[in-house]
Amino acid sequence: MTSLRGRILLLCIFLCLIYWALDFFTVRPVFLDKLFPSKDQALRIITYNTHFGTNMQGKSNLRAVASFLDQAEGDIICLQEVDLYSFRSYMTNQPKFFQDYLSMETAYGNIRTVLAGQTGNMILSRYPIISVENKELPSSEQPRRALKAVIQTPTGPITVINTHLGLSKEIRQKQISVLQQWIAEDENPVILGGDFNTSRRQELLPIRGLLADAGEVADSTHIHTLQSAKYQSRIDYIFLSKEFIVSEYKVSPFAASDHYPVIVDILWNR
Repeated sequence: MTSLRGRILLLCIFLCLIYWALDFFTVRPVFLDKLFPSKDQALRIITYNTHFGTNMQGKSNLRAVASFLDQAEGDIICLQEVDLYSFRSYMTNQPKFFQDYLSMETAYGNIRTVLAGQTGNMILSRYPIISVENKELPSSEQPRRALKAVIQTPTGPITVINTHLGLSKEIRQKQISVLQQWIAEDENPVILGGDFNTSRRQELLPIRGLLADAGEVADSTHIHTLQSAKYQSRIDYIFLSKEFIVSEYKVSPFAASDHYPVIVDILWNR
């Protein structure tokens, strides 16, 4: 009997080791080294719609997403569709998971209730977050918000706005108008990122009049950020005020969501 218990114990330990190994080696995107050979003195900004931490088959891949972001070494990360205790994302506290995994300062802004939990936007920063506002945007059926954080970088304070705009063009126009006003009134250099749910450059003209589209500056507007069976388009953006210069712009082929991460290295415009 003792021998049988020993064998069962060894088998359990062996299975646990296999599970740990599979989890550890599941997604280690080595192609990141090819995206950016060196950050130098640049500030790296990432925006990514995580599809509430599940792939297109509904399987949780939260750890894979966190591993990707860890290797990408973003200084400021804007995430959309981050769930908090929702059934669809297995009742996980995703903001806490990202905070612990990446060891970064965080701000989370709830947008609406989904399946007994919440979903919202998240900002992660390697620098101190001074203040946070979860600002309401005009909406119809689905509430929309913009998460605004003032971050103290080594060169000075900057304002980072992370948003996820609506599906209706009419509603988006109202939301963009509000964002335009906030940006115009802000005294700090501004970085605006997120999922804008449109590929129409004309629709984003009010923002483009104040901030530079990093993809346009890098002549990369042809690169899709949304890839699905129905759609292929560029709807995820990083906009920058005149205090910044785009050093590198990439859309990563990391396919953990229906969106791709947008990664931009920026330098201060001195």
